[in-house]
Amino acid sequence: MRSRSPKITAPRAPGAVARPRLWSRLDALERRGGALWISGPPGSGKTTLVASWLAARRRPSVWLRLDAADGELPTLFHYLGEAARPAWRRRERLPTLAPGVDPEVFARRFLRALFAGLRRGTVLVLDDLGEVAEQAAIRGMLGALLEELPRGATA
Repeated sequence: MRSRSPKITAPRAPGAVARPRLWSRLDALERRGGALWISGPPGSGKTTLVASWLAARRRPSVWLRLDAADGELPTLFHYLGEAARPAWRRRERLPTLAPGVDPEVFARRFLRALFAGLRRGTVLVLDDLGEVAEQAAIRGMLGALLEELPRGATA
């Protein structure tokens, strides 16, 4: 069996200290649904907090660790599709970005298909989003993500 790339796999946090107060805040936010931005300086434990919360709550996730190369939309959507594969519950595949297609139209179509095909309760995590959030293509995709996020879904 082929191992999954760290880019599209939630990190394991076996030695992480339990953070019940922060986990309960994440629980409350998850119950409401919507998007949450966790910020802090590098090394402050943002990734560990989310990974340990998902593990403790046994939540399925689509985890994508972003970096500078993900500023290109075809690359971003390729990896997002790869990250979603284990949680995908449909036979058909996610759409692929074809040349000449309006990126915003494609982003909306892709995100609608993604959210429709994920198991209920799956959390979408875009780790290190701050590394690429200033790039114009990513900003447009984030706007579409926030608008297309279904009621009760969590990102």
